[in-house]
Amino acid sequence: MSAAKKQPEVPAAGAFCNLFVSQPSDSPPADEPHSKVSLRQKAEAHFREREELSSEKLEALPPESMRTILYELRVHQIELEMQNEELRAAQADLDAERAHYFDLYDLAPVGYVTISEAGLILEANLTASTLLDVKRPALIKKPLSRFVLQEDRDIFHLLINQPHQTGWPMCDLRMVKSDGTTFWAHLKKVSARDKNDAPVCRIVLSDITWRKKAEEMVRDASIYSRNLIETSLDPLVTISAEGKITDVNAATEKITGWNRDRLVGTDFSDYFTDPEMARAGYQKVFSEGKVVDYPLAIRHTSGSVTDVLYNASVYRNDQGEVIGVFAAARDITERKRAEETLHKKNAEITNFTTAVSHDLKSPLVTIKTFLGYLDEDLKTNKAGTVAKDLGFIHGAADKMERLLDQILEFARIGHQKVAPVMVTLQEVVQEALDLVAGQIAERGVQVEATQETVWLHGDRFRLVQIFQNLVDNAVKFLGDQPAPRIEIGAEQEDGEIFLFVRDNGKGIEPQSHSKLFGLFEKLDPRTPGSGVGLATVRRIVEAHGGKIRVQSDGRGKGATFRFTLAKTERNPISPA
Repeated sequence: MSAAKKQPEVPAAGAFCNLFVSQPSDSPPADEPHSKVSLRQKAEAHFREREELSSEKLEALPPESMRTILYELRVHQIELEMQNEELRAAQADLDAERAHYFDLYDLAPVGYVTISEAGLILEANLTASTLLDVKRPALIKKPLSRFVLQEDRDIFHLLINQPHQTGWPMCDLRMVKSDGTTFWAHLKKVSARDKNDAPVCRIVLSDITWRKKAEEMVRDASIYSRNLIETSLDPLVTISAEGKITDVNAATEKITGWNRDRLVGTDFSDYFTDPEMARAGYQKVFSEGKVVDYPLAIRHTSGSVTDVLYNASVYRNDQGEVIGVFAAARDITERKRAEETLHKKNAEITNFTTAVSHDLKSPLVTIKTFLGYLDEDLKTNKAGTVAKDLGFIHGAADKMERLLDQILEFARIGHQKVAPVMVTLQEVVQEALDLVAGQIAERGVQVEATQETVWLHGDRFRLVQIFQNLVDNAVKFLGDQPAPRIEIGAEQEDGEIFLFVRDNGKGIEPQSHSKLFGLFEKLDPRTPGSGVGLATVRRIVEAHGGKIRVQSDGRGKGATFRFTLAKTERNPISPA
């Protein structure tokens, strides 16, 4: 039996599929761009390399295998189409990510800049380009410091050279746009490395010009408010709900004697003579919203006390919540002094009116009485008594005229505008002694006046009048002293200069001291004069900013009138 004809080896259908679809070993990388034509050409070239083998094998394949191969090819085609769709979807996702990256990076509300170790710009987003007013390509390879104001470059270099440990190093500085205008920028820095492992610096750049302007406005408003508070002459203070001082002005420091650091944080009520009343005052403000003219007395560190009236109200935050009390104290020391002076003047006016009405009433009664007598004498033709009646009437009228002149003179003291002068005590005393030389000589009084140079300041006429009246008064009340003596001089006590007129006369009982300077007051009605002299002296002394008082140990002990005058000086250089 002849041997059967040897059949050619038929590869499996799967092998043919692999032959047609296997990737050539020199296929381009997946990321290398190529067109459909180039892929076709490469595929045909691979096919021709295997055409001979594939032709022989295809011809030898039975129909069943051909159907299998065709099936496999169709399935693979579908797989390729599905892979192509996946690639398209991946490309669409990539495009979306690129758009998202563009939104996040290029259109971010802040500028992003990457600079090299040398400080050159490697990358910048659109916002950074807009802030600097330079197109992006023109920024690349430019030093970022070029866009920093010259005066602020040290701040920039400190930021760049600051080691990155934790957080983001940051700073505020001024930057310059391409047109030369400046703006405030806030820079944050983070150190990093690029794809080549080279050190780079990534910077976030924000325009904060509006914030700086707002801060400046707030600062200016704060300075303005502070200046208003500090220029106030009234003590101003803010108080918390707990009664603690939160702020004060310079006037508060002055009136308490404590500085601001010491006052802030302490209890408001601690600085008053009546802490309980002070505490009740600010609590009343919190409960009622305000207080008006609340009387308190502030104690200074020196121990001195200042009477004040507090006016206070609550203040609120933006939500309308009460957060404290604002209080202003008005120093009423001068007001009280003025009230006391007014009270004193009113008392003087009352006494003056009483004295005048009393002293004028006496001559008026005399005149009225003798007018009645005169009328009767005329009716009865008593010519001898008419002259006597007229004499009494004339005497009473003359007395009234003298009283009126003295009252008018008294009233003028301190109200006439006379230019003050500087004059020595010796000049004033000598002029006064000359005016009462007759009385002194008649009584044989020895007068001793100081030779020390003491300068007086004021109305020369009134200054002479003081010593004239005091010497005249001393001569009247020397009594039966066999060696009458009057001493005039100046002495210093507790830094104040006291002028004095001292005599060795009758003396004055202590209980009479208080009424001695009253208008028309006469301790001895039998003595000559109207009782205006010492009242006039006191009025002149007070008009010259001084005070006067009498010292006497009683009957037979003599008397000393001591007084002060403003601007009195001992041994100064004579004014030109």
